[in-house]
Amino acid sequence: PFGQFSALVADYAVQLRPDSIYQGRTLARINPAKQLDFVDAGLLPLARAAAGKKLHETVESMIDATRKAMKRPNPSRVVLRDIFTWVFRMLAGKILKDKGIGGFPSVDLSNPRALLHAVAAHYDPPTTKPAAPASGYDVLKEAAALLSQAGSFAVVSPESLAYVYEHTLVTKELRKKLGIHATPPWLVDYMVWQLYDWVREIPVEDRHVFEPACGHAPFLLSTMRLLRMEMHGKSDKAVHAYLKDHIHGVEYDDFAREIARLSLTLADIPNPNGWDLQEGDMFASDVLMREAKRCRILLSNPPYEKFKTADKKRCEDAGFPVTAKKAVELVTRTIDKLPAGGVFGLVVPQTVISGPEARHIREFLLKECEVAEVCRFPGKVFKFAQIETAIILGRRNLSGTSSAMNRVRIRTVGERGMAVFQHKYAVDDDTTATQQQLLEHPALELKVPALNEVWNLLKGNPRIRDVAMVGRGTEYKSLKVRNGVTDVVPTPRQGYPAGYSGV
Repeated sequence: PFGQFSALVADYAVQLRPDSIYQGRTLARINPAKQLDFVDAGLLPLARAAAGKKLHETVESMIDATRKAMKRPNPSRVVLRDIFTWVFRMLAGKILKDKGIGGFPSVDLSNPRALLHAVAAHYDPPTTKPAAPASGYDVLKEAAALLSQAGSFAVVSPESLAYVYEHTLVTKELRKKLGIHATPPWLVDYMVWQLYDWVREIPVEDRHVFEPACGHAPFLLSTMRLLRMEMHGKSDKAVHAYLKDHIHGVEYDDFAREIARLSLTLADIPNPNGWDLQEGDMFASDVLMREAKRCRILLSNPPYEKFKTADKKRCEDAGFPVTAKKAVELVTRTIDKLPAGGVFGLVVPQTVISGPEARHIREFLLKECEVAEVCRFPGKVFKFAQIETAIILGRRNLSGTSSAMNRVRIRTVGERGMAVFQHKYAVDDDTTATQQQLLEHPALELKVPALNEVWNLLKGNPRIRDVAMVGRGTEYKSLKVRNGVTDVVPTPRQGYPAGYSGV
């Protein structure tokens, strides 16, 4: 009965705490024993997506209103980024106001100048303050009016901001130039919580997290929640100081850092900003090697694109020449710098687990690390890119240990299995192989053939080639013309053998 509801909530206060709910939708999907009966893990992503779409619509209308007020229907990239920044900071102010943070409840949303100054004051350091519009704050008045009329954003989560970043604030040109492929929350949570037991073995003060190419900081956000969960009994002030000291990211794109700052700030309410999010070109400096040496938790979804000629020259002029694709270069510069016992989770193109340009990485992983899992995905992980990817989870060998006989979990998710994996983390193929077995492969590939257990069972049997000649017959594939000659013709023609064309 309704009259007893408050007492029921009080009786189950521990199970209903935010961290319990969070575990119910993350760790419980990996370890079903921790599942909470009242948590619908499938409903929460739907609610998050709905909030993201609502934010997306609001931001789009505010951007359009600002462009019209500025009379810039086709603004330059610089002007457009300024508009994005103003609009997003105003949105941040409304979110903080709706959540009742600090002095924000008294801020007038219809006053863009007051709103932007309040957000800038909440952010730290002062260098993050955006420049005021050259034509004055009046160009933001219509956007501010639209924002003040919007419904409450009190329940907006940091993951909802990622939706806005990917769908609204990243242009096609910028996505291609910077290799921006937002890591979906379900994959981030899977990777972070698969490493949970190893993270707990790291001394508390050594749990420094580093996310290179952090974008909107999805891995930092998920790991922040994990670290916070491990600090029961500490004051909010102590937890905030600890998190600020142990969470580190680097990102080239200034607006991505803007999203990251707000995401981390929302996850650490009511505390202000102050996160260690470094700017600059990570390939033209020593930041990757330097941060990898001090961190014990390395998580990244690096850019996958090739280096352009101008990129190579810039890095070489800075004293940091590059020789491979960006993903290979990032892993090369970081993985061997991790301290003993340091854990890592990487989202990489599948060429890293099998291609020749990353063979040196695989050799290092198999000889110097304990690889927990390699999972392959089809080209449907990212919203705006069809790239076949894989994740690699592991840790650097502890001092004096060998990982040769460590069994690597090798998993595969097919196209049809993606929806199931997102909801239940179930895969289409799940097998294991020792690192020594993988080292014996000529190409050191981090994968095994389909039906590997069957082949291992039959490896003592004769091969077909021992008892028969094996070859391929004529294979007709298309009606293409090669060297002026048609492969297949639909009607009989002199000199063409009869066959099945399949067309």
